[in-house]
Amino acid sequence: MVVLGPLLVAGACAAAYPPVDLSVYPDAAGMPPDVQDFIVQWQDCQHWLGEASDHPVRIRQINRAVRRLCPGIDARARRLRTRHAADPEIIARLAAYESLGQ
Repeated sequence: MVVLGPLLVAGACAAAYPPVDLSVYPDAAGMPPDVQDFIVQWQDCQHWLGEASDHPVRIRQINRAVRRLCPGIDARARRLRTRHAADPEIIARLAAYESLGQ
C-alpha cells in the first residue's frame, strides 16, 4: 500500500501536464512541468486577450477561450513564485510574465 501511493501520485502529476511543444513555447524549455504548463496557459491567455473581431462567431470563440484560459492566471503566477522561491532560474523566467489582470 505504501508503494502504490507514490506511484499513483507520480502518475497523476504526469497526466496533469501534457508535454509542451518547445518549438511553439521556447520559454518553457528547462522548466519543471508546473512552470511549463503556466507559461503555455499565460501565453495562450495573452493571445486571446489581444484578439478582436466584429464577427459574432469569432467573438464567441474569443470569449470562450478567455473564460477557459485566463481566470486565476495572476494568482497562479504568485503561487508558482512562492513554490519556486528558492530557484533563481525559475523566478527569473517567471518575472517575464506580468499580470494580465485575470
